[in-house]
Amino acid sequence: MAAVAQLISTMVQPADDRKIELFELIRQRSFKTGKFTLSSGKESTLYFNMKPTMMWPRGAELAARELLEFANELG
Repeated sequence: MAAVAQLISTMVQPADDRKIELFELIRQRSFKTGKFTLSSGKESTLYFNMKPTMMWPRGAELAARELLEFANELG
């Protein structure tokens, strides 16, 4: 029953809170600093890959909700 309550609370979560949660997920899962060799062979101190966020169920849900909201605003 607790899982259902949590699901309902996330469905009615205000859009700003969802954006903050998505930002934090991206920051934690998809953005890294350090020393990286990119697929091009170049080195970088920053690495950004959305796949870890998008393959995480909550990240995929939040990103989809933001995309739908953006699409609705367009027209």
